[in-house]
Amino acid sequence: GTMNFSSFILAISWRQQASPRGRPTSQRQSMCNAAHLPSKGQGSDSKGSGAPKWQRNASLRQLYRFASKTDRWQMVAGVSAVVVSGANQPLQLVVFGQLLDSFNLTDKSEVQRRIFFLAGMYAALGVQQLITISIQTACFTTVAARQSLRMRAAYFAALARRPLSFFDGADAGGLASSVLEKTTAVQAGLGDDLAQLLQRLVAFVTGLACALYFSWQLALVSTAAVPLLALCVKCASGAYSRATAESALLLDQATSTPLEAVSAVRTVQAYGLQRRFLARYAELATAAAAQGKRLGRAKAAPEATIAPRRCLTFGAAR
Repeated sequence: GTMNFSSFILAISWRQQASPRGRPTSQRQSMCNAAHLPSKGQGSDSKGSGAPKWQRNASLRQLYRFASKTDRWQMVAGVSAVVVSGANQPLQLVVFGQLLDSFNLTDKSEVQRRIFFLAGMYAALGVQQLITISIQTACFTTVAARQSLRMRAAYFAALARRPLSFFDGADAGGLASSVLEKTTAVQAGLGDDLAQLLQRLVAFVTGLACALYFSWQLALVSTAAVPLLALCVKCASGAYSRATAESALLLDQATSTPLEAVSAVRTVQAYGLQRRFLARYAELATAAAAQGKRLGRAKAAPEATIAPRRCLTFGAAR
């Protein structure tokens, strides 16, 4: 389906370059221009972010605009399982702490009874976690797959309705590859990633409530560092989002080059543009690899911020 769509987009692009009689007027010039890198800022917005002007960030509600009643009921079941799974993690620590405290008792029979009871509770929490995580993963991934399927159909329909002038300033190969790549990224974000995010938020709220109940002094010290942590995470997340957008743009450009070359392989060979296309692809692939390294550093920044804060908070509490 992707190859058929690629041929469709490239056919529209070639048709736009043809004369009214159906003969290519400047075929060699168009292929030479395709083999060169796009100029800086071409097809981007005024802020220089590199994203096309027609791209807009969608909200979470807009991403679920294609959801049916079945999808909504599955999301209700998935969110319910997420709430139980998120609350399970702090409760496991509470049970484990009570289990360790049982060894401080002097009565051996009481110690044995408490250990057996708490071990059974711990096992029950493990079984419950297995069930709820399976439910939430199945619900979120199923709904995400259905949304991405409908988005691909709507994306293709929207591109097919575009006037021919739209494809003059657009990368035909990039449009062809984006139908699958962009919707796959949305599917990954709406699937298990979203479930894990909600689960961690519930675990944070439940863990904070348990901490205030069992040791409010340490909980208050830890809570005082939350605004600073949120600020650091926000800055790191902003850098990660920008790096992700730039990486996706470079990958789209690198993917479009071989699609264009293969779809018009006869013209490429006739005019000897193989080396030019290879040089363009090598440059774009190198830029994408460098951007991938920066993306990895931006992703590691939040982890490097959280770990020292945790140790400093425990030290201040003592």
